Amino acid sequence: MCIRWFITQYLPMDCTPTGTTVNSTGCDRDTYEDEPFYLFCAAISGLVVLAMILVVDVLMPRQERWRMGIWLGMVPLVPVPFLAGLALGLF
Repeated sequence: MCIRWFITQYLPMDCTPTGTTVNSTGCDRDTYEDEPFYLFCAAISGLVVLAMILVVDVLMPRQERWRMGIWLGMVPLVPVPFLAGLALGLF
């Protein structure tokens, strides 16, 4: 949700300063002020997902002495549900 907000709400804004004032035609102040919160949440959730990938795809197979090739080959499948949800949410 945080990454989707960043891509759909924050990036399209035009808040570049022109002279001494900020261009207010394409700049939403509420969205601009929410940016640190959403970026923090995106970073934290990204770290949680990376930690889960590390535990499930690296540490558990090593503990059980399974072959790493099979598990590491499936790592790209982890973001597929998130990308599918993002794609469905855009329509």
